[in-house]
Amino acid sequence: MTIPQYLDDTQLWCRTAAQPFTQATVVGLEIALNDRDYVAVTPDTALNFTYFVQPFTVTSIHPTGGRVDGGTVVTLGGSGFKAYASINVSDVRVGWGDTSLTNLTTPSVLTPNRIVVASFPQSTTARRNMSLALNAIDLYALNVSFLYYEQPTNYTASEPTGGPTRGGTSVTILGGPFDVFSTDPRNALCRFGLVNFVAAEVLERHMIVCTTPPAAQPAVVSIALSFNGAQTDFEPIAGFTFEYYQQPRPKGSGAGVSSNEDFVRLSPVGGPKGGGTAVTIVGSGFLAFSSSLVRCRWQAPIVDMLAASLAQTLSLPPPESQPLELSNRRIVCLAPPARIGAAETVNLTLSLNAIDFGATGLNFQYYDNPYVARIIPSGGHRTGGTLVTLVGTGFDALDRGAYLSCQYGEPTNAAYNPRYTITRATALGGGHAAVCESPPTKLTDTRQLWLALNGFALESGRDPRWTGQNYTYYNPPSVQSVLPQAGVFSGGTVVTIFGQVSPLITSDYLSDYL
Repeated sequence: MTIPQYLDDTQLWCRTAAQPFTQATVVGLEIALNDRDYVAVTPDTALNFTYFVQPFTVTSIHPTGGRVDGGTVVTLGGSGFKAYASINVSDVRVGWGDTSLTNLTTPSVLTPNRIVVASFPQSTTARRNMSLALNAIDLYALNVSFLYYEQPTNYTASEPTGGPTRGGTSVTILGGPFDVFSTDPRNALCRFGLVNFVAAEVLERHMIVCTTPPAAQPAVVSIALSFNGAQTDFEPIAGFTFEYYQQPRPKGSGAGVSSNEDFVRLSPVGGPKGGGTAVTIVGSGFLAFSSSLVRCRWQAPIVDMLAASLAQTLSLPPPESQPLELSNRRIVCLAPPARIGAAETVNLTLSLNAIDFGATGLNFQYYDNPYVARIIPSGGHRTGGTLVTLVGTGFDALDRGAYLSCQYGEPTNAAYNPRYTITRATALGGGHAAVCESPPTKLTDTRQLWLALNGFALESGRDPRWTGQNYTYYNPPSVQSVLPQAGVFSGGTVVTIFGQVSPLITSDYLSDYL
């Protein structure tokens, strides 16, 4: 029983009496004007009132904070939220900051164990105590609070500005402050586009690092950040976007279907361990992002740990090189020196943003330069056709000598046009010898003999090296007469040959056959 307060002829204000109920209980509401004769509020039907058990404890809240402009969708977990049979979401109020009937929002979801509600806007950043009313009037404090923060608006950089659609690009965003809600990177979310988001990997006051999720197709997308782990609190960062591009697909990825492969071939397929070979990659899609950021990487596993450790290369990243030439269908990269202790066969990978490297399906083999002890013969007619044998080692170091070639004359000397001075060679004797035919020439001179293990075609990127041997071109000798013109069959006759011999010819070149 309680004593009402008279308002007017049509209204009384009553405070409910305390009851010892432990569950929702419906009671009748009656009124007495003389302190004794209680009657129903209406003449025909008694008015009922439901007592319920107010929950004061929340077992979970997510997120535990949000932006000061409100609207953060917060989920409260607990029990007893549907405290009486007739309750619905319109009866519930959640208070943000006080226990008076202000700063209230109505949930969108109400179940016995869960309330989903949007936060109320605030004018300042602060931690606010939360309260709950299950009848739209009686607010009771809960055991949780909510931290309001200001969403950062200062962004100075976002790098890189693009990455492959497969995802995995590490993006660094600078600005801030970013620790407005938490220093735990799991609470910071990065969204690329309108759907895909990931948790941050690094969260510092002025830096966030996120790894991009995969994208369905190439596109330029917005970047948005949420600092409380809530998907409802994303805000795009002004002035910065991220471009997803299609990484060229490696050779062999299409199971024989060429339309599924963007890399076609590599030329040459190998080069000296000292590096310097100009390697041409043929394919397509090489300008899908930025021409200034294309990089070639030469990856090989360490096979000699001791040698790599002594050379202090064990912990170094694989060597990279920038293109010498670049188009959408062709890249020329200079091979770096081979890494000490690494395998001779390396996997060539390619990046279009200087960070994310993808397989090409193409291999490059390093080899030791061959050793040439001597050549036989060391000269021949300028009409060409002389079979020259190179004696030494290592002629079959690259694919059993399949790309072996000789070059008669120093490649940098304009007098020796490579179009007319390169001939194919054949490796013999387990790599201990090689034979190449001398090409014709208009000159009579002594010139350097060069050898390449990695190509014979002029535009193959071949990498010739001097053998240390010289080859002499001379005019064929002219014979005018022979005296005597006959001799005994037992031999021993001294024969004199009269004619003209090139001054380049010494006794080492002369031979006679009778």
